[in-house]
Amino acid sequence: ENNENYSNYITDEFLDNHPLLKSLIKWYRMNDLNDVKQTNRFLVSFMGNLINDFTQSPNNFRHTESIKDFAICLYVLGGKQVYEFIRLNLYGSISNLTTLGELIKKSDTAFSEAEFYFGYLRQCHSQFGFCSENTTGIIRKVEYDSKTNSFVGFATSIDHSVPLPKLYQANTFNDLKTIYDTNEIVPLLNVHMFQSIE
Repeated sequence: ENNENYSNYITDEFLDNHPLLKSLIKWYRMNDLNDVKQTNRFLVSFMGNLINDFTQSPNNFRHTESIKDFAICLYVLGGKQVYEFIRLNLYGSISNLTTLGELIKKSDTAFSEAEFYFGYLRQCHSQFGFCSENTTGIIRKVEYDSKTNSFVGFATSIDHSVPLPKLYQANTFNDLKTIYDTNEIVPLLNVHMFQSIE
């Protein structure tokens, strides 16, 4: 809609009746005067996204790339319950779990058992970040991972405190039977995550 139409409605009385709007205008003016847009870049994006979604139906919620990245980080670092708590209490601020699952699938973040991506950390050139560990009970089972040509679900051996990746590779059924008979199937899944702070 035309911005001139909105200016006709913004009077002192209107602002007095809507203190949130008054505070937002004051905050944006302070940002412009102090040139702190870079410092508050994410906050401005988050608030803009949230307020814009208030004017949309839930089927038309849209999120910027920085909000999508934030949502993935929040889910990974905080878990499902924290994510849902934020999503339900800041309605429209982040995607629902179904959409989040699609974002994670499209993010090219392939997890493999016992692999750490230290090379990726070097690319971030970040001195600070968030670390997270999540352990959850799982149904004991062994699965074949076609990407690594190995079987996952067994307890991984450790070398200098680092798990050994692709340890359980078998070329024949007898190899698999030997692995199965001599190794424990794990009851827990443990994930370690790091998110750099730019």
